[in-house]
Amino acid sequence: MFSFQCGIITGTLEGFQRAMFTFQCGITTGTLEGFQRAMFSFQSDITTRTPEGFQRAMFSFQSGITTGTLECFQRAMFSFQSGITTGTLEGFQRDMFSFQCGITTGTLEGFQRAMFSFQSGITTGTIEGFQRDMFSFISRITTGTLEGFLRAMFSFQFGITTGTLGFSYSNVFISKQDNHWDF
Repeated sequence: MFSFQCGIITGTLEGFQRAMFTFQCGITTGTLEGFQRAMFSFQSDITTRTPEGFQRAMFSFQSGITTGTLECFQRAMFSFQSGITTGTLEGFQRDMFSFQCGITTGTLEGFQRAMFSFQSGITTGTIEGFQRDMFSFISRITTGTLEGFLRAMFSFQFGITTGTLGFSYSNVFISKQDNHWDF
């Protein structure tokens, strides 16, 4: 997380979409098949623009991690949820619902609110376990050939910090086409 936060200075979000593709390719060639399948479900349910489908995809995402070898990331996700909620998944689901609604309506207001909750949890330092585990997770990814992914995540963090989410830039990582948002 230290490196993640330090990367705020990197600039625009133009490499985020490209880096995410690289990230998926790297996972595909690895041993995290469950994670790969979950990410596919995640993208599919975003495409359908149904909040319920998005919640199911997130559950699949967590299940895929649980059956894998990223125990640190599993613990981090638990800390992430605890930081937003009172111990249940209700608050987390509400935030994810807002995230999905923001994409569906094209306003991204819900997305900003949900990400604000996430960012606030990090900033206040109430989810130290998440910070430690995310550092471990990112470090493990960046030991390969996914440097572009890390750089793009820096830019993503910069967009959230400024409140613009990068949409004022000419090269954005989310575009609206055919009345829906594409990643």
